[in-house]
Amino acid sequence: MSPTIVNEQFLRELQINRYFDLETEFDVELHGKLIFWGVKALGRNHELITDQESLDNQMYLYQFVLGLLNKITPNQLMNIFPIKKVYDGEKYEFKDYFSTIEHCRNRGLDKPIGNAFDFLWDYMNTDTGLFVVRYLSVLSDFQKIKTGQGILETYAAENGIKTYKEQQINGKSVFVENLAFNSKGELL
Repeated sequence: MSPTIVNEQFLRELQINRYFDLETEFDVELHGKLIFWGVKALGRNHELITDQESLDNQMYLYQFVLGLLNKITPNQLMNIFPIKKVYDGEKYEFKDYFSTIEHCRNRGLDKPIGNAFDFLWDYMNTDTGLFVVRYLSVLSDFQKIKTGQGILETYAAENGIKTYKEQQINGKSVFVENLAFNSKGELL
């Protein structure tokens, strides 16, 4: 499906639901489309974040959709985003249909998800997986604006892993080591 159509549908659902107080008037039957189109649109969002204002707007949208996901149950999530039908996870040691069902049962099929980010991490669905990855990317951009390093660069610095950047020097492409700082601001 075209990203333009997905974004338009999400904006349409935001417009339709603008008068609801979603903290007190939330109903999955009424607001399920908002969750569906929000996850789809934000999961396929490839907008380059260049300033603090656009980053704040992106963070608000992700937090808004995660807040809605917190209110629904695993059963309701399975109706909106069915579990991907992959069954050989145990053989290859990755999440699959069975591990996702077990994860949902352990959390309680009819209890609100509560912490959607943690829950979606172990949920097997392409759309929700893309949503989590894009959210992590926005979090990394947020950290990069604040500290100069993204999540991956910080992790590498904390664990003594060198990172490199490709640069053009005298017309040649070379890799130059990044200066890495730990969380205390010390050069590694």
